[in-house]
Amino acid sequence: MQQDLEKIKAKLNVRYSEILIGLFILGKGLLLTKDTKYFIYPPQWKQYENSKYVAIGLIALGVLLMAFAFVTPYVHKTKTKIQIIIITKILLVMAGVVCMALALIQLTHGAFTPYYRMGHSAWGDLIIFGFIYLTACDA
Repeated sequence: MQQDLEKIKAKLNVRYSEILIGLFILGKGLLLTKDTKYFIYPPQWKQYENSKYVAIGLIALGVLLMAFAFVTPYVHKTKTKIQIIIITKILLVMAGVVCMALALIQLTHGAFTPYYRMGHSAWGDLIIFGFIYLTACDA
């Protein structure tokens, strides 16, 4: 009985973590939608980094991650639940790649431009990447 409660608690903690990660990615997407001149370095990549498609992709990734985190506890068919968990793990990997890419781009901004605030944002993205890594290991 006690072990069953601990398993349920652990699964709920993973789901809450996935929801928080989804909210973070959604927030990044909304930020990039609002600020179309967020990235400035390297200059030849500005149009791609500040593209609306990147922001829309981040919003979609965040919403999908939260949706699958909400749905997973309520699915009772084993095969469907396993498929949802696999999709969630893939979404977590994608979120990790996004966070690491954002952190590296922001570190280059902090190192090669006078915009040092980007360096602080990079540290936040690295911390979120660690959070994603820990969540993906527990999922």
